Amino acid sequence: MALDVHEDYKVILDGKHACYVLITCDSADQLGQMQVEMSYEGDPGLVSYLLKGAKSLVDKQK
Repeated sequence: MALDVHEDYKVILDGKHACYVLITCDSADQLGQMQVEMSYEGDPGLVSYLLKGAKSLVDKQK
């Protein structure tokens, strides 16, 4: 997935939120590898809080 997708979302989200995190990945290639990209905007402490909260939600669904 091209990083410009992240740039597009950065423009869309700019100034509308205190913080955001965007994580994307492509389908696995023939070797089973995926290209994963992450971008964020805002206070690093808040970014960490969002990621921990998201992980907690995913873990609860297991």
